[in-house]
Amino acid sequence: DRFTLGLVSVSFRPLAPREIAGEAKRCGLAAIEWGSDVHARPDDAASISSIAEIDAEFSLKCSSYGTYFRLVAGSESVPVNAPQDILPYLDAADALGTDTLRVWLGARSSKDYAKDERAAILRQAGEAAALAAVRGKTLCSEFHLGTFNDCPGSAKALAEVGVGTYWQPFQTQTPEENLAIARALRGAVGTVHVFNWSPEGRHPLADALDDWRRYLDALGDAKTLLLEFMPDDRLETLEREAAALRRIAESME
Repeated sequence: DRFTLGLVSVSFRPLAPREIAGEAKRCGLAAIEWGSDVHARPDDAASISSIAEIDAEFSLKCSSYGTYFRLVAGSESVPVNAPQDILPYLDAADALGTDTLRVWLGARSSKDYAKDERAAILRQAGEAAALAAVRGKTLCSEFHLGTFNDCPGSAKALAEVGVGTYWQPFQTQTPEENLAIARALRGAVGTVHVFNWSPEGRHPLADALDDWRRYLDALGDAKTLLLEFMPDDRLETLEREAAALRRIAESME
């Protein structure tokens, strides 16, 4: 198959890993990106070991480790890491059986970075990526508004220092604007967070099938499609959303 279909565990932060994994399997999904904030904390080896066992039991792949490791430059009022702080996350990724770690860069738009700040965040990102590469791991930055990686230019600069990029549409942009961004990132994205949001809120993925087919066609080489958040935050909605994701993927084969 062209795509691996899965789920981001932070979609269901209040629920236990076994409940999430069991429902993901029942709904025909093959992978989970486990988040480091609740379910798979890097300082909780027992929980991470348990999740690895649960994945094996349900024949699920840990597609990636969704960390909240964040590098910044300048004064930003968020928890901040240094490049070497990636090390415990690499250990956790080993235990989870994945070679991809999602990271965060900055806490404001790339256009708000001065030249020296831009150089500083790229330098730090490169240092963290080098530590990961030694362990056979790849760092991929969340593609998100209000962060350094919010445009194709930033993603391309990060690629030059060894950091890949995720992709997701921005809910404040039109489908055409998001499509233009996807085209600019063609061939650079491996993992996509999938949802259907607008400024008015969250909507069923089935209402955006055509938009998503165009996005994936534009991205080109994306391999892993992960549902992120349900329109109503209910586990019971996963079956419907997974079915819509499957329809999108099957139409692209």
